[in-house]
Amino acid sequence: MHKNYNKKQQNTKPHHTINVIESAIEKQSNILSTLAEKLSLFDVPKVTLTVVAIMTLFTPCLAWECEQIPPFYPLTYDQFEYTFSAFHKIEISEMIDICIAGEFRPVYKLGNIIIDMTTTPHIETKINDTNIDDCKPNILYTNSSNNDMFLRKPDPLTLTKDDQNILLEIYSYHRNFNYTCSSVMEVEMTIPEGKLVPTSSHRKRKRINNPDKTGDDCDELQKLADTAGERIKATNDALLLHQEMFDATKKELEMANQQISVFEDETKTAKRTIESQKNTIEQNKQTIVTITDQLAKVETSFNQARRTIESQKDELTDYKNKLIIKNDEVNSLETTIRLRDATISSLKNEIQHYNENLRNTQTTAEGAQNAALQAEQNHARQISKLRKEHETTITELERQHKLNMDNKISELTKLHNENIQNAIQIEIAKCESQRRHDAKQWNTETEKFKSECQLQRDAEIDNMKKIFDEQIKSLMNSVQFKVEAMETDDIKDGNQLLAKLKNSQKKSYSLNNDLKYVLRLNLQILRHQ
Repeated sequence: MHKNYNKKQQNTKPHHTINVIESAIEKQSNILSTLAEKLSLFDVPKVTLTVVAIMTLFTPCLAWECEQIPPFYPLTYDQFEYTFSAFHKIEISEMIDICIAGEFRPVYKLGNIIIDMTTTPHIETKINDTNIDDCKPNILYTNSSNNDMFLRKPDPLTLTKDDQNILLEIYSYHRNFNYTCSSVMEVEMTIPEGKLVPTSSHRKRKRINNPDKTGDDCDELQKLADTAGERIKATNDALLLHQEMFDATKKELEMANQQISVFEDETKTAKRTIESQKNTIEQNKQTIVTITDQLAKVETSFNQARRTIESQKDELTDYKNKLIIKNDEVNSLETTIRLRDATISSLKNEIQHYNENLRNTQTTAEGAQNAALQAEQNHARQISKLRKEHETTITELERQHKLNMDNKISELTKLHNENIQNAIQIEIAKCESQRRHDAKQWNTETEKFKSECQLQRDAEIDNMKKIFDEQIKSLMNSVQFKVEAMETDDIKDGNQLLAKLKNSQKKSYSLNNDLKYVLRLNLQILRHQ
């Protein structure tokens, strides 16, 4: 019964705990999805406010609490930067030569971390900004680990919804890892196919189906279940806290949207004001033209009035009798003229004021144009001057270099010829000395060899003479015939006598050949002498 009790505890309690954990995680995932949909995370005009809301909900006040480092994206975990304002999609390339880039490829930049998605597994690189502007328009970065340099295009690429999902997946994985704080033996090391990070930072345990476990195992499983229950409770509390934070953030978002609406209304009002001011300016221009026309007409009338006055003055002498009658008319005309003069003066002042404004505007525009033209001309003159100075410097340097080269070549040629002549004289002296020494040694060796050859020849000749004398003597002795009668007692047959004669003839022939050889050898020795 004890075994059955243990088996019952193993089959029900841990499975229930695991199911509760999985349901809590699924519930948390659903809440996150709901938050993302309600906040319109990927609505482009409200990205900034959405980022603030998400970071307020999910980012702790300081850094991660877990001291363990996750196996995936550890540099990003250690940097603790997940805001969309620091997340960019850029194009980088290794610097193959000074300020010369190779092939650019798209990567993600999060703070000071570059995440390369073109490799498997994905590579994190911590970078440093060099603040060097020599490679403009590209930006120069260095790898903080090995000081390798690479270039970045200045304009970032547009982030899509999938790109923003990458940052959310990495943050969700790191937050889950910080919450579970799994050890090295418990952390999940595999990534499902098609995913960027593991679905859970904690490795799932296999179910225990061994019925032979003792009660201590049940107690341990009970402790694990209690721990899981506490974690689930903490997760629920965190979810409630997140819900409250979400409500507060939603209110802030509504207020921010209202402020945006106010800003948009103010922008529209400002646009309408600008348009009305433009219309007012156009009306003022038309008014200036109208006033100018009116002034011309008034001046014409004034001239006509003056001519009339002059004619009337000329006729004044003729109309003295009519002066009393015409005084009232003259006074009225003078009053009218004074009023017109005042009107003309005011109009002239206004025209002068408008003309001054126009002249100031034209002067400002002409001054800007003249300044730009003057700057351009100065720049062109400066470039021409620098180019001429550069060409003059290059010509002078080339002439000086050529002159120095000619002088150096002449000096080296002269020194080389002198060295050659000296070396030739030294070699000639050495050769003459060696030749005299060799000739002297040759004469010595020749005399010595001649004396040795003379002695050896004399010895050989003496020896050959002795041999020759002996052979001649032997020959003479062999060819002498005995006077006394031949002893034929021992020769019983004529064939024996014939054989003996043939043998004597052969010996005579051999001695004759030896004599000829000795004579030829003596002749050769005499010829060599």
